[in-house]
Amino acid sequence: MTKAFSLLEHILIALRRPRVGDPKEPTQWPSEGSCTYEDEHGLQVAGSCRRRSFFRLLVEEYTFDPSGVPENLHEVVEILENNKKPTEDYMRFIWAQGELYEQYIIDMAKQTGVFLYTQVPIYIPGYTVSGKLDLIFVDPETGKLHIAEAKSVYGEGGTKVMGTPAMRREGYLGTPKDSNLIQAGIYEWWWASKNEAYGHTRLIYGDRGTGMYAEFEVACRPGVDADGNPVTEIWYLPMCRKGEWTKSPFTIDSILAAYRSNRLHIQNGTVPDRDFDEVYSKEKLALYYNTGRLTRKADREQWEAHVQREELNAQLEAEGKKPKVPIKIPEVGDFHCRYCDFSKACPLVGKRS
Repeated sequence: MTKAFSLLEHILIALRRPRVGDPKEPTQWPSEGSCTYEDEHGLQVAGSCRRRSFFRLLVEEYTFDPSGVPENLHEVVEILENNKKPTEDYMRFIWAQGELYEQYIIDMAKQTGVFLYTQVPIYIPGYTVSGKLDLIFVDPETGKLHIAEAKSVYGEGGTKVMGTPAMRREGYLGTPKDSNLIQAGIYEWWWASKNEAYGHTRLIYGDRGTGMYAEFEVACRPGVDADGNPVTEIWYLPMCRKGEWTKSPFTIDSILAAYRSNRLHIQNGTVPDRDFDEVYSKEKLALYYNTGRLTRKADREQWEAHVQREELNAQLEAEGKKPKVPIKIPEVGDFHCRYCDFSKACPLVGKRS
């Protein structure tokens, strides 16, 4: 019996094909920006995994010019290439939905008469950072130009941005995703803040599950760090909702430091430490539970049951009785690892760094 033609499988076959053409000189991306900062729980990482962006840059550097990569990193590239996790097909559709939402905002800007430019290339020398601005539009009331970055979200990510139902009933939004705020902050700092014709950058969200939307104004302001050194702060303001200007915990300076670090690691032939864990250790789970960072109710309940069973078994053993079957700890990890192409290779490289 002849198998019926599948339109989706036909499309996926095309999407799986590698891009053709000569490679360009590798650069770092605003969308993979990251940084570190201190909060009440200690040192935190915001945005993308620094190790993942390093791995991508390293592989592309080696592909473009192997002689530019220290010899001791050649074997690391081999490990990364041999253990790279193939992109799951559903992720290709998620990416496509993000592109469709971006295109929708661009099309509506054209239709309503405020569109000026799209896919405007930027390049930050000294850090080899390159990207493209989604949209530049004009405010018809002030004549100011603005950069707009459009993002689609879903599930827990959508709730973080749009706010909980209780927050929305009171007229409030949530907060921008760190990685998006870092990207918009880079654009605001490098492009908009240097030109008097521009107003503040916009970060626009659409939830592809609920249809809800959000918009934030993003600004860069001079400030000082904990040691009194001058820095450029990133601030954001919910638009069309209640809220005030809020200072993000990271700065342009800390973001640029992460970009600089990736380049230095390649030059020095070293591999950066891991920022995230695919599966938390028992010690990390205990820490997250005790500090209120184990957010899912089911995970908290499973951890509590595990601890209670351990305490019971310790008592039974002390009394010379047979312990009960242990309860597993919840399998929790960082989402960065779940979607990373290098999640299989990362532990292998980690043993060598």
